[in-house]
Amino acid sequence: SKAASSPTQVIEVIVQKDESLRLRIQDDTRTVRLDELAANVLNAQRAAQGDAPGADASGAAGNSAVVISADKSVKYEAVINVMDRLQRAGVQRVGLSVQTAR
Repeated sequence: SKAASSPTQVIEVIVQKDESLRLRIQDDTRTVRLDELAANVLNAQRAAQGDAPGADASGAAGNSAVVISADKSVKYEAVINVMDRLQRAGVQRVGLSVQTAR
């Protein structure tokens, strides 16, 4: 769906071939476990909200988008588990990255 405004920050969750997870926030990329992923993403969203002009102290997630990308050999179930974990934790604006063949 179309968002009302462009995200101020894009947080990328990368599901690798071995189903391990990497989290990319701006120029920082690190390995994370599934059980710590949502907390890391929520913290990054809150930090971006605090940095945004006119931000309030409500603790809202702000205008950050979360994009899940995965190697084509990763099982669909692994990607859905990541998305489900994020949504259950209250992470806003979760989407999937689609790469087309060149």
